[in-house]
Amino acid sequence: MDLGCGEGYCARNYVAQGAASVYGVDISSEMIRLARESSDDERMTFECASIDLFALDKNSHLAKYDVVTAVFVSNYLGSEQLQNLVDLSYSSLKTGGEFVLLHPHPHLPYLRQLGNEGLRFDVSGEGSYFDDVDSYHTGLILDLEGKTIEVRLVHHTLEGLFRSLVKSGFLVSGFRELRLEESAAMDWPNLQGVSTKNPMHVMIIGKKY
Repeated sequence: MDLGCGEGYCARNYVAQGAASVYGVDISSEMIRLARESSDDERMTFECASIDLFALDKNSHLAKYDVVTAVFVSNYLGSEQLQNLVDLSYSSLKTGGEFVLLHPHPHLPYLRQLGNEGLRFDVSGEGSYFDDVDSYHTGLILDLEGKTIEVRLVHHTLEGLFRSLVKSGFLVSGFRELRLEESAAMDWPNLQGVSTKNPMHVMIIGKKY
């Protein structure tokens, strides 16, 4: 199951890598329309729903999936909604299943690297990493085609992200800080302005026992 599936990019990749089926959920009806139009592969199913409403009916997906992913959806959720997402992921997994959370690195808005044209967040001079939990920052990123996209980042500390998984019952089995690799930057000229010196995202993997 892919929570916050958008237009189905990850779902298509999961199927290409051998997934028997993928169930995608997103709050945007336009994204779901695009996801359904992007492929007629019967292994992919998409539903338009908010995480909160979907979580209320979590029993319909109880212990159904081997893997649940949430790729850049937690950055739109406050702490309560984030916990709903993680709780839903836990209940939806079979025993032994894994939850993969990909989230923008919480330090990003506080770098204040105004020279970095590829990734920039607006933070007031009063902004504080520890005091800004649940506040949100707007930012601009470049995609691989060089288009500028406005994004929103609800602030969660690393501790808060880990705590949400542990509270749901997950054993954290993996953690990575991800950055743009030099080789990728060379392959995509539009990413030349993005720093390769700092982590951009965090990936946390939780296992259900």
